[in-house]
Amino acid sequence: MMLQRAPLKQRLPSIAALKQLRKRKQRIRRAVTATVAAILLALAGWGVYMSQEDNGRPRFEQVAQFQVANIKYTSWGGLAASAQLAYAKEKNVVVPASVTHNGLTYLVSELGFNSFRHDTLLRKAVVMCEADTMNILQGAFKGCNNLKELYLISRKFVGIGSDIWKCPIDSLFDAHHYNDVTLYVPAAQLQLYRRSAWSKFKHIKPVVK
Repeated sequence: MMLQRAPLKQRLPSIAALKQLRKRKQRIRRAVTATVAAILLALAGWGVYMSQEDNGRPRFEQVAQFQVANIKYTSWGGLAASAQLAYAKEKNVVVPASVTHNGLTYLVSELGFNSFRHDTLLRKAVVMCEADTMNILQGAFKGCNNLKELYLISRKFVGIGSDIWKCPIDSLFDAHHYNDVTLYVPAAQLQLYRRSAWSKFKHIKPVVK
């Protein structure tokens, strides 16, 4: 036979104790609710973080973003800028070594993710660089089916990917580019390119001034 417990009021010594118990329960419920909300918020933030990583977008706060002609520039500080076509409709593109916006001059040090992707009209791309580094990020020339000439006119060797966003050269170009595209580089760096991952290009020539 199961014994029945006395009503709660009879088991507590006073009404004050009953009120105190209710308050404790309310505090516990609020604490649990706040903890769950914090966990959900953290998961949502992590989801956005991972989504940005998966979509190949830098996770840093943008300092400036602007457009000059058909090229968009994004800076994350240090007066350095990443370049990307605004609209994939160019036959010949020159990415300048620097660009001025609102009185500030930014050195172009990067071709951003998918910067020329699917520009099927593009035949010639000239990349100028005076910054200490120049990097070309993932997807840059994917889908540029008619690309024939690529000029990398930079004081320093042009990197594939970056220290933060590492990638192989095959993630920048399509397989046919290695045969179809002539890569032009400074004469002093010619052998360096021919001994690097860029050596997949069958035609690497010095820039003729």
